[in-house]
Amino acid sequence: MVESSYRVSINVLWVTSLLIFSSSVLCGGFQISIQTVPGIGRAAAGYGLVGDDASAVFYNPAALTLLQDTQIQGGLFYVTTSLEFENQGSTLGTLGQTVPTGGVNRDGSEDGPIAATYLVTDPAERFRVGLGITTPFGSVTDYKGDWVGRYHALRSEFKTIDINPSFAVRFNDHFSIGAGMSIQYADATLSRAVFTGLQLPDGFVRVEGKDWGLGYNVGAMYEANQNTRFGVGFRSTIEQTFDGIRKLEGVPGLSGTVGAKARLKLPETLYIGAYHQVHPRWDLTAGIRWTNWSRFEEIRIRFADGSPDDVTPQNWEDSWTFALGVDYRYNPDWTFRAGYSFDETPVPSKQFRTPSMPDNDNHWLAVGASYKYRKNIVLDLGYTHVFYEDAEIENTINLVSSNLASLGIFTSTLVGEYESASADVVGAQLRYSF
Repeated sequence: MVESSYRVSINVLWVTSLLIFSSSVLCGGFQISIQTVPGIGRAAAGYGLVGDDASAVFYNPAALTLLQDTQIQGGLFYVTTSLEFENQGSTLGTLGQTVPTGGVNRDGSEDGPIAATYLVTDPAERFRVGLGITTPFGSVTDYKGDWVGRYHALRSEFKTIDINPSFAVRFNDHFSIGAGMSIQYADATLSRAVFTGLQLPDGFVRVEGKDWGLGYNVGAMYEANQNTRFGVGFRSTIEQTFDGIRKLEGVPGLSGTVGAKARLKLPETLYIGAYHQVHPRWDLTAGIRWTNWSRFEEIRIRFADGSPDDVTPQNWEDSWTFALGVDYRYNPDWTFRAGYSFDETPVPSKQFRTPSMPDNDNHWLAVGASYKYRKNIVLDLGYTHVFYEDAEIENTINLVSSNLASLGIFTSTLVGEYESASADVVGAQLRYSF
């Protein structure tokens, strides 16, 4: 029976991990806060310290010591977004002349699923081991070829899958520590139109690449008593060196495919969580997240044919997230929860905001519920609505990748605003223990 349960667990881990590659989400920077369905319901507050599911593998592995027996859980989230751009005077600059950029407004959003799955077991009384398969980072924007910002971005897609084995040790009734390894796959695609002349049809360029990287996560938890605990979790930077191709079409004398490389250091993240049971039926949770986005200074792509690097300055800044949540146990079978979160954007100004990642400060309003179907089977449901503050863009790029770029005589300036951008996240999760 135990062997059969383990076989089912591994199958669930495998199937849900496949869904991660379809991730599509508008989020702070391109960091994904969605790692568990109960977390959706409390806007991620607590960061694994509630002890009601195995997401501590991701946020703070020390909190795995709160779990008993063996637990397998799989969660599926579906994200819908609205990302409508309004042109407010975009221009082309060519040989000293400035003309309006032709094209229409477009919605760059794309809906899709995200998955997260965890397995935790207790081989010894004060020792826990776990495995998580999640998506720490990801973003997709997709515009049609006739939109006004086509020289800046068409389809931009970044996807990750993180395989995270971990362990935790409880030293005494008050203190636990944990650690894990991140084995992370990343896949990126960037495409845009290529300017060939005011009266000529556009060309097209697509760059794509992928890589595997290694990192780690660590955590510590202090339990003042059975009702109050605090924790700190840390996820390290992971360097990805993308190895891929550039495909150029519709540009006379330059079209074709060449090798391309790019490096990206994904940022460190610090999670600070708190949990307090104020009443046998009421729990309060809080969380603070810091992300070292100042690592993200530019996107630089190098080409095997020796042509000039394609460089997009970013100059992002470190960002903070603050979250509060509440859980209410209505009866032994039903628990309800709600939460609020403020997520600060790392984008420093409208000059560095790009249509591929048009991020801005955002606010989360969340609700959720859990139903205990049987003693060892729990169904979780969650919903979050994300309000994005209006995001202005005044981003200028060079239209040619050559020595002429430094003169700034062929440029495109995208001027406009993303107004009333939003995202809706719904999630369902099944937890099974044995």
